[in-house]
Amino acid sequence: GNYDAALWSAKAMLERDGVVFVPGVNEELAATAVWGSQQVTLMPGAKHDGVFGIWYGKGPGVDRAGDALKHGNLAGTARHGGVVGLGGDDHSAKSSTTAHQSEQALMAALIPVLNPASVQDYLDLGPHAVALSRFSGLWVGFKCLTETVESGATCTLSPDPFAPVLPEIEGPPDGRNIKLRLAALADEASVIRWRLPAAQAYVRANNLDRVALDGARRGLGIVAIGKSFADLREARARERAGSPGGIARAASRLNADRPGFRGLLPMTARRVEAPFEGPARRRHRHQRGLGRDGDLGRDRACGWALVVLPPAGRGRPAAGCGGCGAPGA
Repeated sequence: GNYDAALWSAKAMLERDGVVFVPGVNEELAATAVWGSQQVTLMPGAKHDGVFGIWYGKGPGVDRAGDALKHGNLAGTARHGGVVGLGGDDHSAKSSTTAHQSEQALMAALIPVLNPASVQDYLDLGPHAVALSRFSGLWVGFKCLTETVESGATCTLSPDPFAPVLPEIEGPPDGRNIKLRLAALADEASVIRWRLPAAQAYVRANNLDRVALDGARRGLGIVAIGKSFADLREARARERAGSPGGIARAASRLNADRPGFRGLLPMTARRVEAPFEGPARRRHRHQRGLGRDGDLGRDRACGWALVVLPPAGRGRPAAGCGGCGAPGA
């Protein structure tokens, strides 16, 4: 309701800048209209190089609009257009009929999601959401949590113009953006093979997933996302104030997925592994008969091979693998 009211009150300014605010009859019709905005340059007589669209709805609205969201994402976005879908998530059902979380529904539609941790992140990640959608050809979800959107903050604005890094990666001959065609299998294949990898490449190139706290000892890594990252930092600050040590000492390497990029995979395997590289990392391979589920075969890698095995110290035995119990040293 507040978003609607803000847009209505700014109607004159929006129209002056070429922004059209159209209330949808319901969430799926609104998503269908935004989908149509990406087809402007596919028709003759276009008056603009592209149209950027914003769709928004609460969690139940994300659920009911699933069909339109999936079709729009499969069709893609225009090179100079783009679509960002704002999912209003009310985890405690403060003003909603249900407690909801939109990531699962958006991921099922193959839509990557940015998850801001603060008001500052809205300013920082908003332009990236637009650029990411244009670059990858995907719709981009943007998680709007009640506790964040109903808060205020003093933020920093950069005087420099927004200049995202657009990595040079392999792509299909006809590009990743929307086309004038109806080819369900080809569109889905394009999302899996080209567009989602392009989104991951954009996130890496622009350092959207970042290490927030590093240390010499890397025995424990914590991956946090969105507001959970802010909560983790608060818990860590309180713990440090009450007890020097504990999590403040153990979480010597805090790998924070700050904006919370979520697609088919939260991060690439390389992104997950990188924070744990160093002397504290142990790799192992299994001998016959060590697996929990039976014989893994001689010298076959365990499915838990990414588990960090911290070194022993101060009388503490070396940790074992969570998959088969193999010793860490």
